[in-house]
Amino acid sequence: MAEVFSPKRITIRDCNLGKKQLEDIAREHKQAKVLRFAGIITDAKEEPGKDNNEGYYVLTGDFVAVNLVTGDTYAARKAILPNVAANPILDVLSEGKKVKAVSIRVAVDIAVCEFAPRNPDGLKYKFVASALIKPTKRSVLQDVLDSIELPMPKLLGAVSEEPVSEGKGKKK
Repeated sequence: MAEVFSPKRITIRDCNLGKKQLEDIAREHKQAKVLRFAGIITDAKEEPGKDNNEGYYVLTGDFVAVNLVTGDTYAARKAILPNVAANPILDVLSEGKKVKAVSIRVAVDIAVCEFAPRNPDGLKYKFVASALIKPTKRSVLQDVLDSIELPMPKLLGAVSEEPVSEGKGKKK
């Protein structure tokens, strides 16, 4: 039976998908889905790359991922996705590197495919991502308001057609 894990963050490696396993999957299947990722992003922070590696984004929010090889499920409040999966999500951000008072809903499948010749970092595979839903930006407050029915004040329905008489007050 598949287990549910709570790592510090969700990454390909933290979801129990190592380089050797990914190379074997890519070689055997040419292209195969290995991870389904879904969540709500409330913040995104860019981290610079080291040496020849490109930078990446640390996503904050509520996330769940399913390792499609083992069936194991992972839940965390932080995630780091391959750039091929993260870039379309980050395109939804309109104000720099921070998400302000909004949440971004996302669901994506990440596949591994054979890469020949070897890519520059020596791996024999690359990642391909396909969105399951279009990343959408939405106010967190609007989500709350849409989930409840706000009562109408009783006075609004009882407005009289009669003019309101002027009370005592200062003269003009």
